[in-house]
Amino acid sequence: MGAGAVMARLAGPARVAALLLSGVWTGALLAFAGGAGIVLGTSPSRDAGGEVNRALLDALDVASYVLSGLLLLAVLVLSRDEETPARSRGLLPRLVLFGAAVTLASHLFVTPAMSSLRDRMPVDIELVPKDDPVRRAWGRLHGVSSLALLCRVAASLGVFALALPLRPRTRWGAARPYGGEDGPEGGDA
Repeated sequence: MGAGAVMARLAGPARVAALLLSGVWTGALLAFAGGAGIVLGTSPSRDAGGEVNRALLDALDVASYVLSGLLLLAVLVLSRDEETPARSRGLLPRLVLFGAAVTLASHLFVTPAMSSLRDRMPVDIELVPKDDPVRRAWGRLHGVSSLALLCRVAASLGVFALALPLRPRTRWGAARPYGGEDGPEGGDA
């Protein structure tokens, strides 16, 4: 069995894996985006909610590393499949790498800088005047963090959309009308 045949056999499972992994990644990102406000609203203070959200964001970042690594393997197999459209073959790995790079930047630079600024505030963040330079810097970083989350959601949704099969499979296991080209002898039944 040649390399092309091996890739052809792996394309179906790789597509399923890409859809599953990108769906889980998107779901986790959206769950954090929706849950962060709930955490802040139900916490005894904004600082306490911020600490919980920081822990959740750290866990999300680690999960994103794992999911994007596995997803990259799946899309690399898909990018070798001749039935995957040429545009998708090029974009799939790039989207995964973009999402992973944004995760890395957010995890290593933006989130620690936000924590450092919050630690420099003498009181809870909601008690610091809005025109305070430290609070304003923290607000800008929060905007960058939100934009990074949005970029990750867009990347994972893009992978999901591009991994969807656009036409029925023509290989073994494909759904075909009964009595069709490869169906049983005798034509229509």
